[in-house]
Amino acid sequence: MKVTMLSSLLKDTKLVLQKCREAACPVLVQACGNPVLVIMDVATFDHQFKDAMKLPKGHVYVAYRPLRMPISLLKGIGQTIAACDKADEPIYLQKFNKDELVVMNCTVYARLQKECKPCH
Repeated sequence: MKVTMLSSLLKDTKLVLQKCREAACPVLVQACGNPVLVIMDVATFDHQFKDAMKLPKGHVYVAYRPLRMPISLLKGIGQTIAACDKADEPIYLQKFNKDELVVMNCTVYARLQKECKPCH
């Protein structure tokens, strides 16, 4: 079961952090009734998608470095959606240089679920 949140609530980052930690599942962000983003607590994301984020065997010498941005990115829904669309991968949001949340668009979330079906 997914928890939903209106995009207007993203400006309150403390509320978003609290809701994601309490939910322990993806939080679906809606704008005008349509799902636009998926936000998760880092621990929940790592537990659910750890195998999907590994590189294929051919990339032994290249380390995967996830995209990281400040949590203040959430305050502008347009900027957040644009960053997620441009990245086409999960973005780790940091508060005081500590990973707190992971945000992605719905397409990336669906792709990760498909790639990591046995994980959850």
